[in-house]
Amino acid sequence: MEAVTCDCSARSGRYTRDAADLCLSRAARVPHRGPGRAGLLVPWCGMAAQCSFDITSTVDLQEVDNALNQARKEVAQRYDFKGAKADLEFDTAAKTLTLAADDRFKLDALWEIVQTRLVRRGVPVKNFKPSDAEPAAGGAVRRTIALQQGVSTDAAREIVRFLKDQKLKKVQAAIQGDQIRVSAPSRDDLQDAMARLRDHDFGIALQFGNYRG
Repeated sequence: MEAVTCDCSARSGRYTRDAADLCLSRAARVPHRGPGRAGLLVPWCGMAAQCSFDITSTVDLQEVDNALNQARKEVAQRYDFKGAKADLEFDTAAKTLTLAADDRFKLDALWEIVQTRLVRRGVPVKNFKPSDAEPAAGGAVRRTIALQQGVSTDAAREIVRFLKDQKLKKVQAAIQGDQIRVSAPSRDDLQDAMARLRDHDFGIALQFGNYRG
């Protein structure tokens, strides 16, 4: 009897068997026939690889800045804003957008202008979470709008739960920081999961990338 080592990446270890019964190539998918522990067969060489993709939700801050500059130019040219207060401030560190106007009507109109410009620049408006209007200095009103960069913890849990509820038995999802990795034995399984995710509203824009397999 000769001690040999399996070179299969799916398993590392040693067992004893007849040298003539050496492990064939991964492509042949031939199981080891050695007794292993307690007389059990050793698992197959060539375990099937998993395909996967990552779910992210990112916003291009440069495009946000471009959209806001265009919004400022539009406001300056609009007759209904002539002589009126209309401020736009974007804090990139805090990821917050602050709008200020003379009254609630102009504040809502200002937000509509901003959203239109964001959409035209390909920026997902879903990732902007506006708060209620509040009083500001000089009798004006303002609104703070938080920018969601990455998949939030709550959204990630909802996505994982959603995939589980879909009963896609071969599809697995794992939260990895502010993104989610979805894996399955085949691309068809992943395409199915992706289609279902696109049809559901999670409150943020989802992007799929970093494909493997």
